[in-house]
Amino acid sequence: GDITVDGTLRCRTAQHSIYAAGDVVGRPFLASTGAAQAVAAVGAMFSTVGDYCSLDEGLGATGARYDPASLASNPFQFPVGLWSTPEVAYFGLSKKQADSIGYEADEGLALYKQCLRGVVFAPEGLLKLVFEKGSGRILGVHIVGADACELIHYGMELV
Repeated sequence: GDITVDGTLRCRTAQHSIYAAGDVVGRPFLASTGAAQAVAAVGAMFSTVGDYCSLDEGLGATGARYDPASLASNPFQFPVGLWSTPEVAYFGLSKKQADSIGYEADEGLALYKQCLRGVVFAPEGLLKLVFEKGSGRILGVHIVGADACELIHYGMELV
């Protein structure tokens, strides 16, 4: 993760035609993140997109404060996964983050052991959804347990 890039994944060098994506630009070292960064970089190369990853209502807008070295600068940029024991993965906002930017947020929790497959294969785990109280809009997905780094991609579709 030693290549420094700007908000369009263009390398910060004298050569403005060089872009980078994936592990060479730093964490979270996920294949899906590298693939998404590559699509964004190609889009930026050919000017097919401006701010390469954004959501409705500006939640994911990168803007001037985007720092590719800090995933915390935009929680909607890419999923984050840790292949630890247990695995941990998240996408979007935590309840604290949602509250801090003006959402009236709440969270729901489901334990792996509450479903039959979880009981049989991996009872130690949980899924947490952060949502806006009034609309029910999903603002964040957090998973701890077996296959969390694979399951987070399904959660991303909810946000």
